[in-house]
Amino acid sequence: MSHLIVFTIFTILGAVQSVSVLGPRVLRPHSLYRVSIAGGSKAHNLYVAVEGKKATGEQFNQGREVQVPAASSKLINIEISDPGPGSYKLVARSTSGSQFSASAALVYQPRSFCIFVQTDKRVYQPGDTINFRVIALTKYLLPLPNTIDVNLLDTGGSPVRQWAGETLDRGVFSTEFTLADEPALGHWTIQVEVQGQIYSKTVMVADYVQPKFEMEMVMPKEIQFSERKFNINITARHFNGLPVVGELTISAYAVFFSNLLQPVFSTPTRKVIDFKGTINVPLNLKTDLDLAEDAARPLVVEAVLEEKDTLIRQNVSSRILLLRTPYRLKVTTPDYFKPRLPYRVQIEVVNSTGHIMDISDDVTVERLWDDGAPVNVTTLTLSDGVAEYSMTPDVAHTNSTLNLVVKYKEVSERVVNVQKSISPGGQYITLELLTRDTAVGDVIHASIVATEPMDIVHYAVIGRGDILVAKTLELTPAVRSTDISVPVTSAMSPGCILIAWYPRVDPTDKLLVAAVYVPNDKLLQHEVSVTPVSSGSVFRPNGLVEFRVSGEAGSQAGLLGTDVDSISNGLTSSDGLGNGLDLNTIRREVESFSGLKHSVFKNEDHIAGMGVDLGGMTATDVFKNAGVVILTDGLEAAQTVPDASSEVMETGTRAPQAGPYAFSRLPPPVSPRFYLTTASHQTWMFNNLTIGSDGKGTREGWSPLSPGSWSVGAFAVHPTLGLGIASPQRFTTNVPLTITAELPETLQKGETLAAVITLRSSLTVDTALDVTFHNSDQYFEFEPLQNTVDSPKKIELFRRVRVAVPARGSASTAFLVSMARVGEAPVIVEATGTGVSSSLFRTIDVQDGFEEEVWSWALLDARRGIARANVTLSPAAGTRVAAVSLEAAGDLLANSFRAMKAPPTVAADASYALRPLARACILLDYLQVTEQEDEITIRKEAQAQASFGYQRLMAYRRSDGSFSQETGEDAESDVWMTAVAARWLSRSGRYVSVSPDAATSAARWLSRAQSADGSWSEPTSKLNAPAAQATLSLTAHALQALLDTKGGDVLYKNTINKAVNYIAQHLSADLDAYTLAVVSYALTAARHPQASEALQHLEKRANTTETTLFWSRKLEGSEWRNPWLKGNSLEASTAAWGLRAMLNSRLVEESVPVARYLLQSLGPKDQDPDVIDAVAQFAEAIKTSTKLRVSVNVSGFDEPRQFNIDSDNALIIQTQLIRNIRSALAVTEGRGIAIVGMSAKGSTNVTAAWPRYILDPRVDQVSTKDRLQLSICIGFVAVGNETEGGLALLTVQLPSGYLADINTITELTTARHVVGARLTAGGSRVLAWLRTGLTERCATLAAPRALPVARQRSAWVTLLDLYDSSHRARMFYRAIPSTACDVCRTWPSCATACGSAASQLADETDRAADRDKQKTAPDSAHSHTTTYVTVLIAALILMLS
Repeated sequence: MSHLIVFTIFTILGAVQSVSVLGPRVLRPHSLYRVSIAGGSKAHNLYVAVEGKKATGEQFNQGREVQVPAASSKLINIEISDPGPGSYKLVARSTSGSQFSASAALVYQPRSFCIFVQTDKRVYQPGDTINFRVIALTKYLLPLPNTIDVNLLDTGGSPVRQWAGETLDRGVFSTEFTLADEPALGHWTIQVEVQGQIYSKTVMVADYVQPKFEMEMVMPKEIQFSERKFNINITARHFNGLPVVGELTISAYAVFFSNLLQPVFSTPTRKVIDFKGTINVPLNLKTDLDLAEDAARPLVVEAVLEEKDTLIRQNVSSRILLLRTPYRLKVTTPDYFKPRLPYRVQIEVVNSTGHIMDISDDVTVERLWDDGAPVNVTTLTLSDGVAEYSMTPDVAHTNSTLNLVVKYKEVSERVVNVQKSISPGGQYITLELLTRDTAVGDVIHASIVATEPMDIVHYAVIGRGDILVAKTLELTPAVRSTDISVPVTSAMSPGCILIAWYPRVDPTDKLLVAAVYVPNDKLLQHEVSVTPVSSGSVFRPNGLVEFRVSGEAGSQAGLLGTDVDSISNGLTSSDGLGNGLDLNTIRREVESFSGLKHSVFKNEDHIAGMGVDLGGMTATDVFKNAGVVILTDGLEAAQTVPDASSEVMETGTRAPQAGPYAFSRLPPPVSPRFYLTTASHQTWMFNNLTIGSDGKGTREGWSPLSPGSWSVGAFAVHPTLGLGIASPQRFTTNVPLTITAELPETLQKGETLAAVITLRSSLTVDTALDVTFHNSDQYFEFEPLQNTVDSPKKIELFRRVRVAVPARGSASTAFLVSMARVGEAPVIVEATGTGVSSSLFRTIDVQDGFEEEVWSWALLDARRGIARANVTLSPAAGTRVAAVSLEAAGDLLANSFRAMKAPPTVAADASYALRPLARACILLDYLQVTEQEDEITIRKEAQAQASFGYQRLMAYRRSDGSFSQETGEDAESDVWMTAVAARWLSRSGRYVSVSPDAATSAARWLSRAQSADGSWSEPTSKLNAPAAQATLSLTAHALQALLDTKGGDVLYKNTINKAVNYIAQHLSADLDAYTLAVVSYALTAARHPQASEALQHLEKRANTTETTLFWSRKLEGSEWRNPWLKGNSLEASTAAWGLRAMLNSRLVEESVPVARYLLQSLGPKDQDPDVIDAVAQFAEAIKTSTKLRVSVNVSGFDEPRQFNIDSDNALIIQTQLIRNIRSALAVTEGRGIAIVGMSAKGSTNVTAAWPRYILDPRVDQVSTKDRLQLSICIGFVAVGNETEGGLALLTVQLPSGYLADINTITELTTARHVVGARLTAGGSRVLAWLRTGLTERCATLAAPRALPVARQRSAWVTLLDLYDSSHRARMFYRAIPSTACDVCRTWPSCATACGSAASQLADETDRAADRDKQKTAPDSAHSHTTTYVTVLIAALILMLS
């Protein structure tokens, strides 16, 4: 840091007596710089200015001339626009009479406003909506009239949404943003720019870890060491009210505070106890914790409960404060004493929370000088917990240090090594406050006391960095003390600085100064309240409620309604205003404008009522501590001080690395997680309103659907009164009776479920209820009530049980049912009693094995006449097809618009992450080109998908602008990922509200990464898409990205030319089909002469059928028999690039067979953007007006099915059911384009044919009926030159009733070959993306049985290459079987399931199920054998061929 030799420069060419120019030390743009000028014995004219040099080198000068009468003070304003960073100083010089000139350096700080960002929560999970407001105010909390720019940045600093030039409504801007399903996890930043100044607020995006059951720990908040022990009460129950049984581990350890880098650590004390629903655990401080009586410290207590059998774990933690006494001393003293002036000590007795206690006992103060003087003991009496000790150091102790010991009962506080303030002339001045605990509207009384008579004294009041009051007192005759009074205004809250100085004629000591910080209450002047319009605090769920906000007329108000459980979980603050707008945050923000060098705000519960002395070693230190500079002929400060222009002002904030990982060698978790203690609901109200002329404003809204407790907070901003905050109001939504159920999302046909029904009553009396489970559609079979093995099955339309529910309590029952039909099974439960009733409706998706979509599409090209097409549905061998739908539409992309609504595939890498973005861009572009922009609903859905895809993609962005294959700081930049990202980012500008910086920086990185020969080198390992990441195809992809993003930029012309030349030089007929297609498109896009040669090579490699044309890879041995080659993703991608190359060369009619082929590859979900883009370009090329009647002849039906298609309904897919028909013939009447297809859901219980992976799921021996541990071993089956697959997606469907949790993901991703994983379907399905090799590698996952399901059928595991769908495998496995008795013995309603006859029946059912499985699919053991046998047979066939 540079230094100045002279802090203040003076030139005195005449006798001007004590001219003082006082100004704030901090210079802020877009504000008034207020200067106080205090005159001496004569009137004078001064020119006062802020001068300096901007960082750009430009000079800055803003000032004015002022006339100051003798013995008076005057305040002037200097308008400061926006000089920008630079070196600035306050300058004053006389313009007449005796000459005077002085200057002092200022600190430029680009922060002039109070910008608050209010969010409804501080932690969000993927898929949440971030509701936030920007409240833009001046430092006096008045609304700003400006426009603002808002940026939302993800954890990597990439903007994911921008709001530019937004108008503030009385200082408030409100909006929302929905998070994608897989955004970047970590700290997100809401960045606000106001007049070039940037303010920010961070929120956390993390995975929520939901509680497994209700667990509560109750213990005292604080205890004294003398109490020796305390009790901890733990209660845990399932959500259905049943107690949790298991093993409880209590851990406790004390937190020690130290200044060492390696903090003191105490070994935790642990107790392991058997647990059955509730327990009371005593802890002894001495025998259990080995704690001796010591200073106050927190004791952390954690309870971990592991449920018996399932091993489900949940923990809860809390802190208890250990105290020696229930009180402590708080002593506030000046840092230096001044001889012959009072030294005042403020003594407060406070409790553990820092609040002053209402006591009137005695305290003693022991005074000790280090020069050997005897100890002086003074006894004081506390008044309401406060006392003041005052002593006057005499001249004899001038060279000594002062030490004090303050004692209250057994508590003491020391003040040591207080030194004398330096004054060359030996004279001093001090400020003594005569009032305490002042607030706005009160008057501050103070006394200015000096060691010699004063004939003139100046004082000023500084609030929020501005000089508010400046006075000069001419004292005749001269006196040693004088009193002053200052009315407290709103600008002086939450505190102000009172500074006084006295000019002297002594040349050795020309200026005496004293300053004190005075706290003032009533920061907010705008009184605001919120109340419900209707009386009472209990409302019905989902009812219309109205809230009234009262405040000053014309105010802009904001309402926020949150869940009380969100407050208890720490998701939002207790003041009802979410996150970022609490009173403490507002106070700290306003205090930061004070400019105090000595921060009086740190680590203080409250500031002493009599203020804080800002004295220093010298007079210069006092002005600096007070945050001001002074220019005067009365003070010369020749000393080495830091360069103020580059100084960073001290604030009251924590260090950037503060937090749980501040001193840890362990990095924070890669995937942030936030643990909830209770389930929380979404924000249900986030509205703005205007307060009317009657001082009231109302807003209606629907109360939350669920019964519970809710909080409503409000604030309001008025143009003159500024900001006000209302006390939060709480209310409840309640009904007499509610029903909840624990049900799985899916089940398999034949499985048995104990449908647990929980009833909760808010009535004050016990209630007997009849609970009915309806079965009118016969999706279920009830367990027989007869206690015989041969009990016949009978049709039951319902079953009813009687349940007694206690007053204000809950009870549960269960219905034991088996799944009898496939489909969406409705669960309808009714409960009725005396005067109360309630009902529940849910659905369960009942399946029959592994389900997959089966489809077929055909193109009807009737532009020139009648068109015919055969449509055939060809499910894989062993796949049973349910009802078939016959479909038709008039637009080639109708299926893509429908598929857009399906959930996207996991963001396994950057290419898959951006798929929603790419598909949205294609479809939105297509709507515009084909003049179908009136499809408002489709456009909104597409724009939402574009936002989601953009967020997902930004998670893979690196700081240099490139994109990687994996997330995380250690991920390496990847050329192909960057090229693909740049290409789609360049097209997203119109649909995603962000600047184009991401696409530009990606193109810039690609240009730098290019090799000298014009190519881009393929990665040496970890190829996600081997075909696309080979050198030549990689160069073609990079070239396409540069052409799309920077094709017209001369700076990239050389890079593009080098790439084109490299591709042209390496063009060959021997290239594989994919590379040849990509190269052909790149050359046609660049309009290179060799593009025609590339198309000729492509034509020679084409495969044709009666109606289609496509390109396939070179197949080795018998690989041509692989049934998954038909329409696989690699060939589809090849055909897409080939089609686009043909369209670039205007070969439209020749490309029709390719388009027919591509239509077959567009499934009902997760369509490849490259294929959609190619089909969209083809559809644009052949677009014509359509008016068709399509007749479809279906086997088994006499009359053909008719579809009327025209341009108005072209995007609508018309559907007709045709049962189990597999083929049809379509014929057109009229002119135009149409597509016709068939679709169905298929199910199978057999392993997939032609596995290209070793896939071996093994149920480990440690598994039980209640907990599954599954090891999955995988390996790639090499065929010919294919020795390594690309990135593969592993899907593990858990047996019914088993649910994985966040610990499953942690365990799974510890395997080195597993890149990432996530849960879907409520935890019943695990998705993991991984890399495979020839060597078999294994990973393990565990899952408890969380839902009561018995007689589970086989579950399945699939493995699919994300970039070549012909590489796949599917296997089945079975968990350890459980009986109905295992899941339902707790409830009397299904007790018969545990009888001997029922057990026999269960065993017989299981045996029958096993026999069925032997007919259709191998069991777990046979599955393993089949895998190896299949691989062995495949290897032998290859050897023979």
